[in-house]
Amino acid sequence: MTHLTKQSNSIVPLLLKEYHKSPLGGHMGLAKILSHLHQNFLWTGMKQDIRLYIIQCSDCQQTKYIPQRPAGLLQPSLSPWEDMALDFITGLPNYQGAIVILAIVNRFSRGAHFGMLSTHFTAHKVVKLFIKIVCNHLQVPWISQEFDL
Repeated sequence: MTHLTKQSNSIVPLLLKEYHKSPLGGHMGLAKILSHLHQNFLWTGMKQDIRLYIIQCSDCQQTKYIPQRPAGLLQPSLSPWEDMALDFITGLPNYQGAIVILAIVNRFSRGAHFGMLSTHFTAHKVVKLFIKIVCNHLQVPWISQEFDL
């Protein structure tokens, strides 16, 4: 075993690089590098030097494994129309008095439905169009009667 002194500290960074970053080192953790280095070398503050080198290793920081419990299984939607996304597509040229398209996406089936809106639309008009599109697709006649569509 070689005992390194303060005069030979210039070799320590080379040893740490060789034992940590080389293909044989494989970016091992503190305990394994300390064990491998301790078989051949010894210097004061060895454990702290190794720990500092590992903390400063950019490869280790980018690919660090964070232990955590598995996320679990995905929970399926109970109903195909339970989860929807709405979006407004604006800035379109005028077509039959409408320049806005209401896009309704069923996230369960990934099916998309579209409706046209005029320039000055209100929340009430959006709700009526939404009910008209969804109820026509689902063939629910009583909602159309109840909302006077």
